[in-house]
Amino acid sequence: MGAVGDESQTPTPDGGGTTTGKQGQQIYTRDVHPAMNKCSGGACHNVDASSAALGKFYAMDAAMGYSKITTAPTIIGAAGQAFSSVAPILTKISTGHQGVTYTPDEISKITSWLAKETEERKGSMPTMPVVDPKQVLKDFSGCLTLADFNTAQMAQKWGALATADNRKCVNCHQAGGDGFVANPDANVMFPIISKYSGYMLKFFSVDTSVTPAKVVINTGSFKNAGETIVSHPRFNPTTNAGMTALKAWYDLAAAKQTAGTCGASTLTD
Repeated sequence: MGAVGDESQTPTPDGGGTTTGKQGQQIYTRDVHPAMNKCSGGACHNVDASSAALGKFYAMDAAMGYSKITTAPTIIGAAGQAFSSVAPILTKISTGHQGVTYTPDEISKITSWLAKETEERKGSMPTMPVVDPKQVLKDFSGCLTLADFNTAQMAQKWGALATADNRKCVNCHQAGGDGFVANPDANVMFPIISKYSGYMLKFFSVDTSVTPAKVVINTGSFKNAGETIVSHPRFNPTTNAGMTALKAWYDLAAAKQTAGTCGASTLTD
Protein backbone atom coordinates (compact mmCIF):
# COMPACT_ATOMS: atom_id res chain seq x y z
CA MET A 1 0.00 0.00 0.00
CA GLY A 2 2.23 2.82 -1.22
CA ALA A 3 4.50 3.93 1.61
CA VAL A 4 3.23 1.37 4.08
CA GLY A 5 6.22 -0.59 5.30
CA ASP A 6 8.70 1.97 3.97
CA GLU A 7 11.23 2.84 6.64
CA SER A 8 11.74 6.35 5.23
CA GLN A 9 9.69 9.42 6.08
CA THR A 10 6.11 9.37 4.89
CA PRO A 11 5.07 12.30 2.63
CA THR A 12 2.13 14.26 3.95
CA PRO A 13 -0.98 14.27 1.68
CA ASP A 14 -1.00 17.56 -0.38
CA GLY A 15 2.82 17.66 -0.46
CA GLY A 16 3.10 19.83 2.63
CA GLY A 17 6.40 18.44 3.90
CA THR A 18 6.94 15.18 5.76
CA THR A 19 5.80 13.61 8.96
CA THR A 20 8.33 12.00 11.25
CA GLY A 21 6.73 8.58 11.46
CA LYS A 22 5.00 5.89 9.46
CA GLN A 23 3.06 3.89 12.02
CA GLY A 24 -0.05 6.07 11.74
CA GLN A 25 -0.64 5.02 8.16
CA GLN A 26 0.13 1.40 8.99
CA ILE A 27 -2.38 1.42 11.84
CA TYR A 28 -4.99 3.13 9.67
CA THR A 29 -4.57 0.55 6.90
CA ARG A 30 -4.66 -2.43 9.24
CA ASP A 31 -7.23 -1.40 11.84
CA VAL A 32 -9.24 1.63 10.75
CA HIS A 33 -9.77 1.44 7.00
CA PRO A 34 -12.04 -1.64 7.20
CA ALA A 35 -14.34 0.20 9.61
CA MET A 36 -14.43 3.28 7.37
CA ASN A 37 -16.38 1.28 4.81
CA LYS A 38 -19.28 1.58 7.25
CA CYS A 39 -18.99 5.38 7.12
CA SER A 40 -19.05 5.27 3.35
CA GLY A 41 -22.37 3.52 3.18
CA GLY A 42 -21.66 3.14 -0.52
CA ALA A 43 -22.64 6.74 -1.23
CA CYS A 44 -22.26 9.17 1.67
CA HIS A 45 -18.54 9.57 2.29
CA ASN A 46 -16.97 8.07 -0.83
CA VAL A 47 -14.40 10.39 -2.41
CA ASP A 48 -16.60 10.58 -5.51
CA ALA A 49 -19.98 10.71 -3.75
CA SER A 50 -22.52 13.37 -4.72
CA SER A 51 -23.98 13.46 -1.21
CA ALA A 52 -24.45 16.32 1.22
CA ALA A 53 -21.75 14.99 3.55
CA LEU A 54 -19.05 17.52 4.44
CA GLY A 55 -16.32 14.86 4.48
CA LYS A 56 -15.60 12.71 1.38
CA PHE A 57 -12.79 10.49 2.63
CA TYR A 58 -13.38 6.83 1.78
CA ALA A 59 -11.77 5.02 -1.14
CA MET A 60 -11.39 1.27 -1.61
CA ASP A 61 -7.64 1.80 -1.85
CA ALA A 62 -6.44 2.30 1.73
CA ALA A 63 -3.56 4.59 0.72
CA MET A 64 -5.94 6.93 -1.08
CA GLY A 65 -8.38 6.77 1.81
CA TYR A 66 -5.59 7.65 4.23
CA SER A 67 -4.55 10.69 2.20
CA LYS A 68 -8.15 11.91 2.15
CA ILE A 69 -9.14 11.29 5.75
CA THR A 70 -5.98 12.91 7.16
CA THR A 71 -6.82 16.16 5.34
CA ALA A 72 -10.50 16.29 6.33
CA PRO A 73 -10.97 18.72 9.26
CA THR A 74 -14.61 17.70 9.69
CA ILE A 75 -13.45 14.14 10.36
CA ILE A 76 -10.11 14.31 12.18
CA GLY A 77 -10.41 17.89 13.51
CA ALA A 78 -8.86 21.20 12.59
CA ALA A 79 -5.87 23.08 14.02
CA GLY A 80 -5.39 22.26 17.72
CA GLN A 81 -8.08 19.58 17.71
CA ALA A 82 -6.60 17.58 14.85
CA PHE A 83 -6.19 13.87 15.73
CA SER A 84 -7.20 14.56 19.31
CA SER A 85 -9.56 12.76 21.66
CA VAL A 86 -12.27 15.21 20.59
CA ALA A 87 -11.84 14.62 16.87
CA PRO A 88 -15.24 14.91 15.12
CA ILE A 89 -15.18 11.31 13.93
CA LEU A 90 -15.30 10.09 17.54
CA THR A 91 -18.27 12.26 18.50
CA LYS A 92 -20.09 11.21 15.33
CA ILE A 93 -19.74 7.48 15.84
CA SER A 94 -20.01 7.34 19.63
CA THR A 95 -23.80 7.00 19.60
CA GLY A 96 -24.24 5.83 16.03
CA HIS A 97 -24.38 7.96 12.91
CA GLN A 98 -27.08 7.69 10.25
CA GLY A 99 -28.15 4.38 11.74
CA VAL A 100 -24.61 2.95 11.62
CA THR A 101 -23.07 1.70 14.86
CA TYR A 102 -19.50 0.77 15.72
CA THR A 103 -18.23 -1.90 18.07
CA PRO A 104 -16.17 -0.98 21.14
CA ASP A 105 -13.21 -2.65 19.43
CA GLU A 106 -13.60 -0.46 16.32
CA ILE A 107 -13.86 2.70 18.40
CA SER A 108 -10.79 1.66 20.38
CA LYS A 109 -8.83 1.11 17.17
CA ILE A 110 -9.86 4.51 15.80
CA THR A 111 -8.86 6.17 19.08
CA SER A 112 -5.47 4.43 19.05
CA TRP A 113 -4.88 5.50 15.46
CA LEU A 114 -5.68 9.15 16.26
CA ALA A 115 -3.32 9.02 19.23
CA LYS A 116 -0.50 7.64 17.08
CA GLU A 117 -1.06 10.32 14.43
CA THR A 118 -0.89 12.99 17.12
CA GLU A 119 2.35 11.56 18.46
CA GLU A 120 4.00 11.32 15.04
CA ARG A 121 2.92 14.76 13.87
CA LYS A 122 4.23 16.77 16.81
CA GLY A 123 5.91 19.85 15.40
CA SER A 124 4.38 19.41 11.94
CA MET A 125 0.78 20.40 12.63
CA PRO A 126 1.15 23.74 10.78
CA THR A 127 1.25 21.73 7.54
CA MET A 128 -2.30 20.52 8.16
CA PRO A 129 -5.07 22.20 6.20
CA VAL A 130 -6.66 25.20 7.89
CA VAL A 131 -9.91 25.21 5.92
CA ASP A 132 -12.78 23.79 7.96
CA PRO A 133 -15.85 23.23 5.73
CA LYS A 134 -18.14 23.45 8.76
CA GLN A 135 -16.81 26.92 9.52
CA VAL A 136 -17.36 27.97 5.90
CA LEU A 137 -20.96 26.81 6.23
CA LYS A 138 -21.35 28.66 9.54
CA ASP A 139 -20.06 31.88 8.03
CA PHE A 140 -22.46 31.59 5.10
CA SER A 141 -25.41 30.97 7.40
CA GLY A 142 -25.03 34.56 8.58
CA CYS A 143 -25.79 35.68 5.03
CA LEU A 144 -29.15 33.90 4.97
CA THR A 145 -32.10 36.11 5.86
CA LEU A 146 -35.83 35.57 6.09
CA ALA A 147 -36.39 38.63 3.90
CA ASP A 148 -34.31 37.14 1.07
CA PHE A 149 -35.94 33.76 1.66
CA ASN A 150 -39.32 35.39 1.06
CA THR A 151 -38.10 37.42 -1.91
CA ALA A 152 -36.92 34.20 -3.56
CA GLN A 153 -40.29 32.56 -2.74
CA MET A 154 -38.57 29.54 -1.26
CA ALA A 155 -41.51 28.44 0.91
CA GLN A 156 -44.10 28.92 -1.82
CA LYS A 157 -42.13 27.08 -4.48
CA TRP A 158 -40.91 24.16 -2.38
CA GLY A 159 -44.24 23.98 -0.61
CA ALA A 160 -46.03 23.47 -3.92
CA LEU A 161 -43.43 21.22 -5.58
CA ALA A 162 -44.54 17.72 -6.58
CA THR A 163 -42.92 14.59 -7.96
CA ALA A 164 -43.57 13.10 -11.38
CA ASP A 165 -46.54 11.13 -10.03
CA ASN A 166 -47.99 14.29 -8.44
CA ARG A 167 -47.04 13.58 -4.84
CA LYS A 168 -46.26 16.88 -3.10
CA CYS A 169 -43.00 17.19 -1.22
CA VAL A 170 -44.85 18.54 1.83
CA ASN A 171 -46.59 15.19 2.27
CA CYS A 172 -43.37 13.76 3.68
CA HIS A 173 -41.18 16.77 4.38
CA GLN A 174 -43.49 19.39 5.91
CA ALA A 175 -41.98 18.93 9.36
CA GLY A 176 -38.49 18.00 8.19
CA GLY A 177 -39.01 14.30 7.62
CA ASP A 178 -36.03 12.29 6.34
CA GLY A 179 -33.70 15.22 6.96
CA PHE A 180 -35.30 17.54 4.39
CA VAL A 181 -37.83 20.32 4.88
CA ALA A 182 -40.37 21.70 2.42
CA ASN A 183 -43.10 23.81 3.99
CA PRO A 184 -45.33 26.55 2.52
CA ASP A 185 -44.88 28.58 5.72
CA ALA A 186 -41.62 30.53 5.58
CA ASN A 187 -41.66 31.00 9.35
CA VAL A 188 -41.40 27.21 9.69
CA MET A 189 -39.11 26.36 6.79
CA PHE A 190 -36.51 29.13 7.10
CA PRO A 191 -35.47 28.54 10.75
CA ILE A 192 -35.00 24.81 10.16
CA ILE A 193 -32.66 25.39 7.22
CA SER A 194 -30.74 28.29 8.76
CA LYS A 195 -30.25 26.80 12.25
CA TYR A 196 -29.42 23.15 11.63
CA SER A 197 -26.47 22.15 9.48
CA GLY A 198 -27.97 18.80 8.48
CA TYR A 199 -30.93 20.56 6.88
CA MET A 200 -28.81 23.35 5.42
CA LEU A 201 -26.57 20.78 3.77
CA LYS A 202 -29.50 19.44 1.77
CA PHE A 203 -29.65 22.80 0.01
CA PHE A 204 -26.01 23.92 0.17
CA SER A 205 -22.59 22.28 0.24
CA VAL A 206 -18.99 23.48 0.57
CA ASP A 207 -16.59 23.49 -2.37
CA THR A 208 -13.09 23.06 -0.93
CA SER A 209 -11.47 22.63 -4.35
CA VAL A 210 -11.32 26.40 -4.79
CA THR A 211 -9.45 29.06 -2.81
CA PRO A 212 -11.02 30.38 -0.74
CA ALA A 213 -13.46 27.53 -0.15
CA LYS A 214 -17.04 28.60 -0.71
CA VAL A 215 -20.63 27.48 -0.26
CA VAL A 216 -22.41 26.28 -3.39
CA ILE A 217 -25.86 24.91 -4.18
CA ASN A 218 -25.93 21.19 -3.40
CA THR A 219 -27.33 19.75 -6.61
CA GLY A 220 -25.99 16.35 -5.56
CA SER A 221 -28.51 15.92 -2.75
CA PHE A 222 -31.42 16.60 -5.11
CA LYS A 223 -30.03 14.26 -7.75
CA ASN A 224 -29.76 11.55 -5.11
CA ALA A 225 -33.42 12.02 -4.17
CA GLY A 226 -34.79 12.49 -7.68
CA GLU A 227 -32.72 9.93 -9.57
CA THR A 228 -30.79 7.57 -7.27
CA ILE A 229 -32.61 6.67 -4.06
CA VAL A 230 -34.84 3.75 -5.05
CA SER A 231 -37.57 4.43 -2.49
CA HIS A 232 -37.96 8.11 -3.40
CA PRO A 233 -40.48 9.20 -6.06
CA ARG A 234 -38.85 10.46 -9.26
CA PHE A 235 -38.64 14.16 -10.10
CA ASN A 236 -36.44 16.44 -12.19
CA PRO A 237 -33.79 17.38 -9.62
CA THR A 238 -32.25 20.36 -11.37
CA THR A 239 -35.06 22.01 -13.36
CA ASN A 240 -38.02 22.87 -11.19
CA ALA A 241 -39.58 25.84 -9.40
CA GLY A 242 -37.91 24.93 -6.12
CA MET A 243 -34.42 24.99 -7.62
CA THR A 244 -35.15 28.31 -9.32
CA ALA A 245 -36.12 29.75 -5.94
CA LEU A 246 -33.02 28.23 -4.32
CA LYS A 247 -30.77 29.83 -6.95
CA ALA A 248 -32.40 33.20 -6.32
CA TRP A 249 -31.96 32.85 -2.55
CA TYR A 250 -28.35 31.72 -2.93
CA ASP A 251 -27.52 34.68 -5.20
CA LEU A 252 -28.93 37.13 -2.66
CA ALA A 253 -26.92 35.54 0.15
CA ALA A 254 -23.74 35.36 -1.93
CA ALA A 255 -24.08 39.05 -2.77
CA LYS A 256 -24.19 39.86 0.94
CA GLN A 257 -21.09 37.78 1.51
CA THR A 258 -19.24 39.58 -1.28
CA ALA A 259 -20.29 42.95 0.12
CA GLY A 260 -19.31 41.95 3.64
CA THR A 261 -22.78 42.63 5.04
CA CYS A 262 -23.58 39.22 6.51
CA GLY A 263 -24.56 38.80 10.13
CA ALA A 264 -23.35 36.35 12.75
CA SER A 265 -23.70 32.61 12.18
CA THR A 266 -27.20 31.28 12.74
CA LEU A 267 -26.25 27.60 13.02
CA THR A 268 -26.92 26.13 16.43
CA ASP A 269 -24.93 22.90 15.99
